Amino acid sequence: MGVADEKLPGDYLDREGLGPAKHRRTTTVGRFFNYCIFLKTKLRPEVTGSMDWQGGDYSFLHIDEFWSCLGVTEMKDFHSWRENYPVTVAVLDSGIMREHAAFRHLPEIRGKNFTREGDSLDIGDTDDGHGTQCAAIIAGGTYHAEDGGGQAEDGFCNGVAPFVDLFICKIDRNDVRSVIAAINELIDKKKDGSLKVDVICMPLGFTTYNAQLRKCIYRASLKNMTVVCAACCDGRRRTLGVQYPACFGDVICVGSHNQRGRPSKFTPVGRELDILGPGEIRSATPGKGGETNAISVVKGTSFAAPFVAGIVAIVLANAQRCYQDARAVAVEEMQHGYPLSHRVIRRHVVRNPGQRSKMDTLTVPP
Repeated sequence: MGVADEKLPGDYLDREGLGPAKHRRTTTVGRFFNYCIFLKTKLRPEVTGSMDWQGGDYSFLHIDEFWSCLGVTEMKDFHSWRENYPVTVAVLDSGIMREHAAFRHLPEIRGKNFTREGDSLDIGDTDDGHGTQCAAIIAGGTYHAEDGGGQAEDGFCNGVAPFVDLFICKIDRNDVRSVIAAINELIDKKKDGSLKVDVICMPLGFTTYNAQLRKCIYRASLKNMTVVCAACCDGRRRTLGVQYPACFGDVICVGSHNQRGRPSKFTPVGRELDILGPGEIRSATPGKGGETNAISVVKGTSFAAPFVAGIVAIVLANAQRCYQDARAVAVEEMQHGYPLSHRVIRRHVVRNPGQRSKMDTLTVPP
């Protein structure tokens, strides 16, 4: 049975074929971070981070404090995360400018060209830099950046999750067939073990429903791939609302908020929205004169979606970290024969009346 012939469970689709309706209340990412900071102040001593994400443009999100809560205070900590807690994010966009300074910290960038033009291994950004900008918001490192006005900034922290492995799917943003082909190949590669993608970032949208796109995204979710989609950049200017595939029920639909945490003027409204991310942001971009450290201000829900995809990657990596820590404790407990969290006391136990008392070991919860 081919992909186009697969049938979805009858109770899965709503009457429009979009998946279960979403009734979750939209929130900003800042609330999630503020909760993490609250936990940090309660459970850990204060840790001061040396990295300032986006130069403080979104200081209310407390990204650097969030990193510190996870034990990350400098870029080399992210290098260890890449080795110990691997997470792969696939970006479906116009490609990437490999030589940009934002990606110098990444050992390699894999990908494939799904457009009808160029070689299959050509993932260079041929558009206006949209793919480069989105990839840098996810995994961009710290570098000396310069904007078009001649302003320079040392130590500009571009990406929210610099430790992730990127897989670039170069697609035609106006051709849904290239998007479908890319997702289906990601699924097939995960089946045979040649590529294990954890997160799919789709900073794009289509105005019309496509059944094959619906089915391949459903298949991706069954393979434990988290799909993050941009809602739409002009939802309030036209009656389009949230576009496809962001309005599907099994994806994370991302709108945009500004530097004050308020919804951006261009972000759409609707029950499909799951979360708002920073969509008025600075990011790496191909320089007009060939500069490899150029940045520009970008706006759109398509730039908020990569940020949320990076946060999802952090959550997945931290889950691995917690599991490894818990596993190490469990192994040590097995070696000792009792939980390490329990106090060990010794007491006299009288087995039978008239016999001598015998020392016995007892573990007591704290």
